[in-house]
Amino acid sequence: MFKKIQAREGEIGYGLINTKTGNAIPDKLVDRLIHRQLIQMGQVSSMRLTFIKLKQMVQEKLDAIADLNEIAPGFLLADFEQLKVMNQSYGDKLEERDEELSRLRAKCASTIQILAHLREKSSALQNDVADLMEERNETEWEFFNVRSTLNLTKQHRDYCRHGINQMRDDSGLLTQPTLLRDMEQGLVDAKVLAGELQHVMAEYKKRARQIKRIRTRIEEAKEMRRLGRRSSLRVRNPFLQVRNERSDRICRGRPSLMMPTIEETAFDSLRSIKPKITYDRRRHPLNPKLCKRADG
Repeated sequence: MFKKIQAREGEIGYGLINTKTGNAIPDKLVDRLIHRQLIQMGQVSSMRLTFIKLKQMVQEKLDAIADLNEIAPGFLLADFEQLKVMNQSYGDKLEERDEELSRLRAKCASTIQILAHLREKSSALQNDVADLMEERNETEWEFFNVRSTLNLTKQHRDYCRHGINQMRDDSGLLTQPTLLRDMEQGLVDAKVLAGELQHVMAEYKKRARQIKRIRTRIEEAKEMRRLGRRSSLRVRNPFLQVRNERSDRICRGRPSLMMPTIEETAFDSLRSIKPKITYDRRRHPLNPKLCKRADG
């Protein structure tokens, strides 16, 4: 087949003309190219044969490796390793479960002990509850008795309170010592104040008489002075009488005003009167002499 192709190529190649030079291609060149193609085709065939052999060898090696990995039909070495790892993990889990079971057994034992203790405690508590119920019944009975006694006691108390209030109303101020003392002190203070009032009234009347005498003396002195001034004016100049009368009624150039004049000896009698000092009962104690005078 290849030879037929080369023969056909030779028939076509003989007599060809080069397009660049325009000369015919020599037959030797065509034969050389066909020979080279034949040599290269042999090399390709040998390389293909070598590739096929190597491919078969690789396939044989792969089959051998597959045979080594396969322990049994359907089981490979990787599966065995995975199963081994899983077996190890399951063993660890079993150990953990064993430890957890041991803990649970210990917990169950402690729980059983606690339950037994609780049963004993509940039985004791029931006994205590029964005792307390009996005690409550007794307490209720005592409560009813005490309540009835309390009602009677309250009635007796109300009766006694009514009697005490009636006696207190009948006794008046005898049951109020504080009010009695205040009343007694008020009577004493009233007597003392009455004596002070009489003394003040007498002093007031005395001062009123003195003031009245002083006013009388002032009026007399004023009248005497006025009469003396008029008489002196009449003697000196009878023509100035009217003018002097008008001047007595004029003061500082204003009519109907008069400047009164008082003699220096008019108040000599007041110098002999001693002032009376009064005390405030809230701030100062009373005068003992006045108290004695009021009691007398």
